[in-house]
Amino acid sequence: MRLFKKFVLLAIFAVMVPFSGQAHDPGNGDGSNDDHGYMGHERDHSIVLSQLAVGEHYATRIFLMNMGNARRMPWSDEEDLETTGTLYMFHQDGSPFLVKVNGGATKSQHSFTLDAGKGLSLALTSEGIDTPGWALIEIDEDESTQSNWGNMDDHQVQGGERVYVSAFYSLRNGMGELQSQVGVMPAMFQREHFFTSIVAATFDDNSSTGVALVNISSESITVNLRLEDVDGKTVATDSLTLKAGNQKAVFINELFPDQVPIGYQGVLEVTSEGDGVVVQGLLMSEGILTSIPMHHFGSWDNDDMGGGMGGHN
Repeated sequence: MRLFKKFVLLAIFAVMVPFSGQAHDPGNGDGSNDDHGYMGHERDHSIVLSQLAVGEHYATRIFLMNMGNARRMPWSDEEDLETTGTLYMFHQDGSPFLVKVNGGATKSQHSFTLDAGKGLSLALTSEGIDTPGWALIEIDEDESTQSNWGNMDDHQVQGGERVYVSAFYSLRNGMGELQSQVGVMPAMFQREHFFTSIVAATFDDNSSTGVALVNISSESITVNLRLEDVDGKTVATDSLTLKAGNQKAVFINELFPDQVPIGYQGVLEVTSEGDGVVVQGLLMSEGILTSIPMHHFGSWDNDDMGGGMGGHN
């Protein structure tokens, strides 16, 4: 069972938003105005897959759809709503992750073009051992056509807001028989928007809660984890350092083996000390891993201009 758990752990995606009122993942602010992160990639409004896996037993499929539609946006022509971007794939240590995209040659990045209202399916596979990683989807910005998209929630539509993205991974046994399939939605990073993430945490004979963490910034970031019981009392704390471009998945029974008894219920709080960590809740149940909702919020204060707004994924 431990080996099977390790295999499944490789495969979960982090989830979250594309367009239309769904939440965005945390961008824990350090006051920097630099939107460029790991390896010079654009961070703000880029889409993050916090965990993926391909290999002998796993395959991942990503679906992208251009949300631009002349029917919904009568002020624009369809040709002005064409969207381009690139999918970048990385190993857990941030090195380029070579996979086959739709059965083609192995590559660590894949550029795409989406006509208005059109979709695209990308199948990620590999013939090697089961290998985990993460991915970044960077949407190209064209200032000459940016105004064609109009506004949403009092700001101009930009980056990942223009594209709907969903993904699922599949697990097959040695005979090629499908064992499980989990559908998820990736996350859109917003710089300095949210500061803390919380997830309902449980541990029993069959299940354990955890989080997937990825640092999309250009420098190491310390992540603080706090475990509380249902009465709000702090049970345990810990911290870890994520190097630039690194990804990690951790579970509460592994983080706090002496403080998490069978039957534990509470909350896991995750706060980072820099701008660039994307967090997603995970639940391992009877050897099958899935993503679970989290709540993300900003700093609390009593200033009318202060933080405190939250979002779910």
